[in-house]
Amino acid sequence: MLVITAANNKPFVFKPSRYLFTKQQPALETPIAVQGEPIELAVTLSNSVRCGIALTEIDLLWKLTLDNEEVLSNACVYEESADSASKIAVGAAIKTSCVAAIELAEQAEQTLHFKLTPKLTGRLNVLGVICRVAASADPVASLLGTLQFETQKIRPNNAKQSSQTVLDNRLTIKLIPQLPAMNVSFSPVPSRLLAGEIIPVSVTLRNLGIAPIEEIYLGCDNPRCISLLDQHSQMPLAMMSCK
Repeated sequence: MLVITAANNKPFVFKPSRYLFTKQQPALETPIAVQGEPIELAVTLSNSVRCGIALTEIDLLWKLTLDNEEVLSNACVYEESADSASKIAVGAAIKTSCVAAIELAEQAEQTLHFKLTPKLTGRLNVLGVICRVAASADPVASLLGTLQFETQKIRPNNAKQSSQTVLDNRLTIKLIPQLPAMNVSFSPVPSRLLAGEIIPVSVTLRNLGIAPIEEIYLGCDNPRCISLLDQHSQMPLAMMSCK
């Protein structure tokens, strides 16, 4: 559970400035993502043909294995034989966003940034990129094409043998349920107190996450110095005079 302590301020939104896993920093263990929180991926495309190409309707191919072993994949969206129920289930499982179209000149490269927001839990496999490809000179005549990703084999630094290799797990992500996020704020407390002085301190707890918080505990190194009262209890006169 994530706990944020603040003084009546909204929590800071953490936005990473660099990617957690790259070619130079592979994932030796399966990455973990939280249901409902976006996952950002960057894919670099290179044009190796002798003319400019236009890519439209760009999307990321994925396969999601649910906790009950049911398998969903957005590949069915691009199949003519797929029924509407399968397409609705895919749309409710994962939401993806990316730039709609790009143009690549001869021998050019461009990095695409995808954002996936999982709505369900399970094991997510990122399979590749799908889009419509056409020559820049004639963008109307296009074909549906896919670029399949390959899982890279790497050798860990602590490998005992030079031939020992493991798989890079960047494309396999474990999706876990949503976690609660509790915000704790305190009323102002003076920096100096008299010996034996009693002051009231209000503690406000707020759940900023979607999942409920079931159990909350208070830890203190000297419990004799603390008396807990709820908002409906009457405050002692000694404490009211100090408020």
